[in-house]
Amino acid sequence: MQAINKHIKKCFDNINRLDLADPRSVMVTGMISGEEEKVPFLKEVTAKGEIESWLNDVQKQMYDSLFRYMKNGKQDYETKDRKEWVLLHPGQIVSSVCQIYWCSQSEAYISNIWDNPNSLFDWQNVNYFQLEQLTDHIRSGLNSIQHKIISSLITLDVHGRDIIDKLVAENVQSIQDFNWLQQLRYYWDDQVDDILVKQVNAVLNYGYEYMGATSRLVITNLTDRCWMTITGALNIKLGAAPAGPAGTGKTESTKVTPFFFIAMIVFQSKRTFIFF
Repeated sequence: MQAINKHIKKCFDNINRLDLADPRSVMVTGMISGEEEKVPFLKEVTAKGEIESWLNDVQKQMYDSLFRYMKNGKQDYETKDRKEWVLLHPGQIVSSVCQIYWCSQSEAYISNIWDNPNSLFDWQNVNYFQLEQLTDHIRSGLNSIQHKIISSLITLDVHGRDIIDKLVAENVQSIQDFNWLQQLRYYWDDQVDDILVKQVNAVLNYGYEYMGATSRLVITNLTDRCWMTITGALNIKLGAAPAGPAGTGKTESTKVTPFFFIAMIVFQSKRTFIFF
């Protein structure tokens, strides 16, 4: 099992190795990312027999476990203070659930403009306050995994703050305004009991590929345009293959974001090229 375990990272995006009950055991109890973040499986997998069979079981446990932790994290978010909550869950859960609630709260504040003309300004202030809370965390004694999670969340929150600043500047008064619809938006749909990711007229399912506690590059206007092109292509059953010089953010724009694009893009037979 140890001989196989060192090659697991070639099979998944950020499962660096499998967590075993003990070094000589064949019972897989969870997954460990390249950043050493451990995420337990809901059900142990026995790594015996044909490797294709039990690796499929590992993949299924990855999907099922992340879905359950995402759902539990969402419910937990509703009962705890955000500053406390961000330290209690895996990085992927923190970033995804925060985006779900940022989106739902943004739409609530936009929809409330007719009753309260200062509604968006109030939401703007909340965004700034949440960033201050995360800054306080960074200055406190965090372990390395928590530091990565909070740093990544700060990048997302800064982008969210910039979006709200733009909505205020453009005097957006409806969630049907294109300035809002063009944003990458996360929703928890109670009817399908799952996460839906929307942008303009594209509606895509979250993939639950484990990404670990990854770092994030700054999200720019070019990143937003790239995402819009990718979601539009996937919505019409095409794919995307970003092209351009090294170090311009192609991989970060499609992979590091904790959704699903990388798995869907690679296996598409047709491609939409995006030049950086």
